[in-house]
Amino acid sequence: MHFIVERIEQTESYLKILERSFTVEWETAYVASKTEADWKVRMALIHPEHYSAHAREDQDCPVRGVRSFPREVGMQDKPCSSKNIWGYDCHMDGNHGTLAGDHLFPFGFGGPTVASNKIFLCQLHNMIKGADLHFFPWEKAEPQWLSDTLRRVAISKGIPA
Repeated sequence: MHFIVERIEQTESYLKILERSFTVEWETAYVASKTEADWKVRMALIHPEHYSAHAREDQDCPVRGVRSFPREVGMQDKPCSSKNIWGYDCHMDGNHGTLAGDHLFPFGFGGPTVASNKIFLCQLHNMIKGADLHFFPWEKAEPQWLSDTLRRVAISKGIPA
């Protein structure tokens, strides 16, 4: 359960960084973030409010992609990945209902619809997770999709990446 406490603390830290990111010109923050040791600073710069006037409604976004992951052949044979989020296996005994691909880092906060940001969850765990940042594994390394997403934000703002 220690990892849950750490995730709460890391999420609080991220939310403070995110709030500050709205007070600085994006390009200035982007250039400064390239030398920043804390990757949460770069993560804050992918929030849709930085590049989209319709951030909440964007269904097909040039930075994040489409809002939902497509269904995959064999998807129902995968186990629910609740252990990656809550630290325990799903106890639905194979009755997962419809397994869904969900964004590990939420789409609404700038998480792209790419394979490396995908997690498979049963209906129950998918509903519980929602867009809550507290479930993101902040204790792991910088997500591999972050640099590409930042580059796409820069391009969408007309800034050389």
